[in-house]
Amino acid sequence: VNSAEARAQRHVYAAERRAAVLPELRWGQVREIGRVGLSGRRLEEVALLCLAAGRSVWSDDPDLPATLRRSLDSRVARGQMQAGSKDDWLSRLSGDAGDRRADLWLGTDAVEPGAGLAARLDMGAGFAGPGLALRLFSPAETARCAEIGVPEGHAPDEVASLARFLTALRVTVVRAARPETGPGLGHVLSGALCLAGLALVQAGFAPQRVDQAARHLGLRTGPFLMIDLEGLVPAEARLRRVADMLGLPGDALAPLTGRIAKGASGRGVGRGFYDHPPEGPRTPREFAEMGEAALPGGMAPRHALHAALVNAAERLIAAGAVQRASDLDVIMVRGLGYARSRGGALGHADQRGLMAVLKDMKALGPLAPPLWSPRPGIVERVKLGEGYFARAGAAAR
Repeated sequence: VNSAEARAQRHVYAAERRAAVLPELRWGQVREIGRVGLSGRRLEEVALLCLAAGRSVWSDDPDLPATLRRSLDSRVARGQMQAGSKDDWLSRLSGDAGDRRADLWLGTDAVEPGAGLAARLDMGAGFAGPGLALRLFSPAETARCAEIGVPEGHAPDEVASLARFLTALRVTVVRAARPETGPGLGHVLSGALCLAGLALVQAGFAPQRVDQAARHLGLRTGPFLMIDLEGLVPAEARLRRVADMLGLPGDALAPLTGRIAKGASGRGVGRGFYDHPPEGPRTPREFAEMGEAALPGGMAPRHALHAALVNAAERLIAAGAVQRASDLDVIMVRGLGYARSRGGALGHADQRGLMAVLKDMKALGPLAPPLWSPRPGIVERVKLGEGYFARAGAAAR
């Protein structure tokens, strides 16, 4: 009961429950959402999430019915679904141009005016444009995590209705304030992780060594395999936005742009920061031959990655991008694959002791100041003997 893992699990459980408490739910009037309109391509995961919860779905993607049928046929063949259930799901999917009714519109582009409750879906580019923004972390049916980008002064009825709808889909919701959140909470946090990884490569570490450090930290996937899976070109565009927000210099992405210049574009073509043969990713020869690098004081690279995540989280907290610090641990655990047994980056910082994290930041600061120079809030917490969720002494027990 008193083990570090048990405390971390309890922290995440409580954080998920707190995240569901949005201010708009106190005074906003919730609308019932029975039919969802999807505008755009590549929304199979969203459609499946809605159909699984008994909602009807309208889509303007002519390929969606065939794509969903293949996916559901596969589930039936594996014994994960009954044939009757598959037919029921597909019966609630429509593309009839003469019946564009929907209680909620979700689109990858701006949804037409007058369509009622609407939110723009973030498909990797980050929050942009007016109105509500929504990111469903992938894979949507297992991550069960959503980030709602709420502009200042937005109608509370719409925020409350979208949040309650997602909760009915068994999705944990985190509220992000716009524009304080920048490109999105998940993008800022994963961006900080990847940019710290690139900084470590520039310091002499092989990308695969950095990914190994990320796994030791508690992440399911390291930053460079993450980049390969996304594709190097879209990852470069996403990281450029985060780098600009954090104030990193133009050469911060040099290892990534260098790989792109050599024709590497990710798993889709079999070559990125890894080679991708059919049997799985493996280290390219040029990285396998890299020597060992070292950080100040012999610091483990996993601590450097952790320090960058904590610093980025503190930036978001100080900007008022989130309601509470624990919301960011929900994003990291459910959305980014940080181990529940570690409690997310901030819960993990309390377990380690924030003083230790601050010492790492001070040592790493000269390497990339925007990533590692400690934010004032961290210095203040250490000075007061506080962690993010407990007094420093209590956190270490």
